Parts: sequence; C-alpha cells; structure tokens
Amino acid sequence: TGLSDVRANYPDAVARMEMEIRPLWGFASLLRHNRHDDIATFYRNVIRQGVDPHSPSFWGYPSDFDQRLVELAGLAFA
Repeated sequence: TGLSDVRANYPDAVARMEMEIRPLWGFASLLRHNRHDDIATFYRNVIRQGVDPHSPSFWGYPSDFDQRLVELAGLAFA
C-alpha cells in the first residue's frame, strides 16, 4: 500500500487550502511581530486568492463536516 492509498479523500481545492493555511499556526507569531514581510506578503496573496470565487485558487464554499471548517481555525488564529 502506497501513501496515495491512505491519504484523506477530499477535493484538490480542500487539500490545497490545508497545505496553505496549516503553516499559519507556526507563522502567526512571526507575522504578529511584523517580521518576515515576505511571508506576510505571500499569505496575503494566498488568502486573497483562496477566498475569491473568481480565482482559479478559490478554496470553495465549506459545507457541513467539511475539512475547510477545520482549516479556518488556523486562519482565524493568525
């Protein structure tokens, strides 16, 4: 059994959101203290594109029991 056989099963947009937002749990303190402007700029763009329904990087709308709801906690924390 390979790793691709045991991974979570949700759409690519959700997996991309998870990959993009999860690191914010660690980066939030750096961003709070105005350090690493490059990371802050990157995340502003990621978030702007992720929440824009017209963007090809749109994360999609969450529904009941959706992994996106879990990832929003990291975004809110940051």
